Amino acid sequence: MENSRVFTDESIEQIIADHDLSRFIKVFGLAHCAADLHCAVQNLIDALERVAKERIDFPKLLEASFVLTKIKHRLECLPSKDWGVKLVPEQGPLSCLMAYRRVNDSQKLDLALVLTAMYLGDYHPRTLIQILSKHVKRDPLEDLSFRPDIQVKHALERAKSQSEKVLDCLIEGSVRSSLDRLQAYHMRLHGEHDLQKKRVLLTHARFSQETLIAASTQIQEGAKQGDGPSICELLSLHINCPPSFTVALPCWPEPGAFHWLSVRESRIYTNRSLFMPKGRVDGDSNQQADQWYLARPIAQALKNPLQYALTQNPDAKNLGALIGVSEKDINRENPEITDLRNRLSIEGVNQCGDDVLAAFAFSDPRLLSRGPAYYRNIKQKDAAKLFCSVLESFGIPTVSIDMSSERGFGALAQVRKEYIARAWTELKTQVDSLRPTKNSKWSELATFHNAFAIATAFMCSIALALRPTQSFPLKRCSIGADFVVFNDKDSHQVTEFVEVPFGQIVKAQLDLYIEHLEQLWGKSRELECAEKIPNNITKILELGSSEPLLFRLTRNGLSRLGSDHLSDALNLHGFNLPPNFGRHFVQSHLCGLKRVEINRISRHGSIFQSSNNMGVDLSPEESATNVVRSTEDLLKQIGVLPLPGLQG
Repeated sequence: MENSRVFTDESIEQIIADHDLSRFIKVFGLAHCAADLHCAVQNLIDALERVAKERIDFPKLLEASFVLTKIKHRLECLPSKDWGVKLVPEQGPLSCLMAYRRVNDSQKLDLALVLTAMYLGDYHPRTLIQILSKHVKRDPLEDLSFRPDIQVKHALERAKSQSEKVLDCLIEGSVRSSLDRLQAYHMRLHGEHDLQKKRVLLTHARFSQETLIAASTQIQEGAKQGDGPSICELLSLHINCPPSFTVALPCWPEPGAFHWLSVRESRIYTNRSLFMPKGRVDGDSNQQADQWYLARPIAQALKNPLQYALTQNPDAKNLGALIGVSEKDINRENPEITDLRNRLSIEGVNQCGDDVLAAFAFSDPRLLSRGPAYYRNIKQKDAAKLFCSVLESFGIPTVSIDMSSERGFGALAQVRKEYIARAWTELKTQVDSLRPTKNSKWSELATFHNAFAIATAFMCSIALALRPTQSFPLKRCSIGADFVVFNDKDSHQVTEFVEVPFGQIVKAQLDLYIEHLEQLWGKSRELECAEKIPNNITKILELGSSEPLLFRLTRNGLSRLGSDHLSDALNLHGFNLPPNFGRHFVQSHLCGLKRVEINRISRHGSIFQSSNNMGVDLSPEESATNVVRSTEDLLKQIGVLPLPGLQG
């Protein structure tokens, strides 16, 4: 049993070869409920130390090593009485896990869960319970008795309090704000898109609201006096950008600019196309700015000094030229302002309960989930009102502007249902017209297969919200009763394959596709075709196969099938759809669901370890059920139903 002995070399090598991070989580998570916790923790220590030592290409664990090294460094500085353990620097980059051996028995589970929470980057007890429950229900290990959730919950609650203590120690003595300091530690592991992490870190921020209000009052006084660095610091709060970069803020609209400052209108405009899928918005220089930009008022303290500066420098192209300040004139910003700038969007979420609206209000594309956010019916006036409200809560009144416009975001990015329905009808008609007879030649079977594979890829692109890819990542070994496991993110190396739920329509289509391949394999042995085709189809049909399930048939054998082939096929029928049309289409029509539900199908960041919602308490099963039901309804509305291929 893996939870009762140290990992063997063979088992570690297999996990590394499979890039199976979930197995680490499962074995370690289940071990929390086992009698011999010491051996279970030792398993994880040995495995992680082995991977880190050999620098094997396992990005998630190597990044965990980076984070744990920082945690270890801070723990080493703690007096023994504060933590009950003193770590030895020579014990390796992950030696903070070794602290488990040197605490009292009553603290073992607490500390193990603290370290697990740190490793997973999660501080919410119920989320970890869901992870443990999910793996126990799906694949229980022998001789393990999973304790009731209530016992694990109590242990996790104790672990949470320990985590908060450790986090306080981590940020103790930081030169910059605690939010910045701790955020930097987590940046490589979680990326900068995760608003939930920033919310969590906010609870550990050093500066109180009173301190931040005092700091904002100070920079407003400086701005009123025309102090350049103060003006830059105050404007940095408007565009979520460091003051040293704010000096480059354009004073006139520029193509491709993130923001520009209209001194005459006392507004800052944010490029509306930031929130649209690529290629879906065409800028029109003849249109008025408010048709293409989100407008927000500037702080009242900035109005007079900026308008005076404009009379002195009417041709200034950017803020630096306008007020006579360069980047090198700003040596450093106040840490309180750094903290405040990072907290504004989070405070917006607290005030309105909507992190997407808050991200729009503060124009920080990094905080948008780049998916459902594109299609939310966000009104510009709502974003502007929220912006003013949050700034005023920190003692920064803004200039009064007209907020009656009903203009919203996202309309240009939506794909109409009727358009998708017609495209499916064309693909289905083509498949039916090419359906072979008993006397068909291999070339006719190959043509039919390619059309059928394109139709299947079309359905999966919508139902599974597939990203553009050179080869669709569906594999025979990953098809289960109600989910498919794959990774389709090619922007960087990702080794964590995600479970994406689907309903009866997709399940039926994949079953028909498997039946089609079985019939195709039989025909390939009877008819004249390339010798390797039957063997390659056999490999794909194997349950443990790593070969892509969707493929095209060519004269020489099997060839990949990706989003570019799907787009080309649709273009031949007169439908100009981008490679990621299915993903944008399904997300636009599921935008009414909670983000944690949409993340089940969209695979944005970590599904279970960060809910990306405030006040959302959904189990993995509940989130899957809701998104599957909605996706099934959407497929039925556009008439995308199971389509048979070759049949026996």
